[in-house]
This record gives sequence, C-alpha cells and structure tokens, in this order.
Amino acid sequence: MWRSIVGGWVLDVPALGVLEGALRSWDLFKAASKELEEDGPTVVNPATGLKRSHPAAKVAKDSFAAYRAALAQLALDPDAAP
Repeated sequence: MWRSIVGGWVLDVPALGVLEGALRSWDLFKAASKELEEDGPTVVNPATGLKRSHPAAKVAKDSFAAYRAALAQLALDPDAAP
C-alpha cells in the first residue's frame, strides 16, 4: 500500500509520517486478528478459571481505529484495505 500511495500522491513529510503510522497500525491489527483467530475471543485465567476477553481484541480494535483515523486525516478511503 505504501508504494501505491506514495507513487500516486504528492505527500509532504508530515503526511508520510501519518501514512507510516497508518500502515503500522494496519500491521498490528492484522497480527492481533491472527492471534484472535488462533486463540479465540476469550482466554481463561489459569489461577481463577474465569474467562475474559482476549487481550488481542483490544489491540485489534484500537489499532484498526488508529488506521482508519490516519487514513481519514490523509483524505484516503479508510475502507480500502491494504
């Protein structure tokens, strides 16, 4: 995605930083999503036996929100996945 945007748009240095942050957030979202696919949406505390949300769920949610916000800041379509 970096090459397609940088090659097709004129971006100043601050905008390149925003784009880098967006793509790092996308990578983090994909990694957290993969972890959720492998482990499921909940984890069990071994000491108490209680279920709770998988920590990667919050990481996925937050990183996807950061990705969308950064692309919106650049006036790019946040629904277009890299």
